[in-house]
Amino acid sequence: MEAQHWNLLVIDEDIEAITELKKNLATQPYSIISTHDGEEGLKLLIETPKFYSAIILGKKIGNMSSLQILRRINSSSTTKIIPVIMEATANDEDEMEKCIRAGARYYIPLPIIKSMIPQIIATAIRDQTRYLLAEEAVLESKPIGNTLVSAVFVLQTLAEGQLIANLIAGECPNPSLAVVGITEMLINAIEHGNLGITYAEKTKLHEQEKWLDEINKRLLLPEHKHKFVTVKFEKSASHINIRITDQGPGFNWREYQTLNTKRVFDNHGRGIVMARNLAFESLIYHGTGNDVECIIPLDV
Repeated sequence: MEAQHWNLLVIDEDIEAITELKKNLATQPYSIISTHDGEEGLKLLIETPKFYSAIILGKKIGNMSSLQILRRINSSSTTKIIPVIMEATANDEDEMEKCIRAGARYYIPLPIIKSMIPQIIATAIRDQTRYLLAEEAVLESKPIGNTLVSAVFVLQTLAEGQLIANLIAGECPNPSLAVVGITEMLINAIEHGNLGITYAEKTKLHEQEKWLDEINKRLLLPEHKHKFVTVKFEKSASHINIRITDQGPGFNWREYQTLNTKRVFDNHGRGIVMARNLAFESLIYHGTGNDVECIIPLDV
């Protein structure tokens, strides 16, 4: 099997920082394409968005601010799915909050701990790989759009969730982005809702690369094997409504509506934010949080 390799676009005018980054990643499976010019970086992204697995934005970009570049990246449906890793500004949580609101999902903390950089990039690549696989799956499934008006689905496993996400996404104006959002919400319903995997447990499972094994193990446990997730699909003249209900106790969903500065360095925890930013006009939680409506506007 051919070894996987990923392309990173670095936009930074700090030559020393780029040199240090290349040195730090010399043994990692990455090719680094760098530019000191914001407009040039955006041009590269627009021309070949599928080529890049992640973007690293430095603090210094001469002709544009990193925040301006970030907003431009997230203004296009073809580039907003590419994860952006930013170098944090020391002791400036306000600046970090602005970047998070503009679409930054990953940060290299200051002072820089060199051993953390490959971990942060690996987290971004892992998430992006999952999104691209979901996008590829929905495009390959070749669904016939505009045929589904109302439906109810019941699922238990991640594989079943992906099949249902593909089907529903095919009814949406932008299937490639919709499938990412729907998939994220279904994963949450299965792992956190029905199977009770906590935030802290998932952190450790990702560190040990045992996340999928744990899900498959819990699906077979007596206390979980009869649980299911219900998905109700409704299409009106103006919107698609996807209501997802799991059989878990719920969670404090308000805490995960935004990616705050306390969780920005974690190896997961971006699913709800990503789903809303990429796919949904709004997310409406009911009750304890185990029941959520995902709203997608139709082009009318």
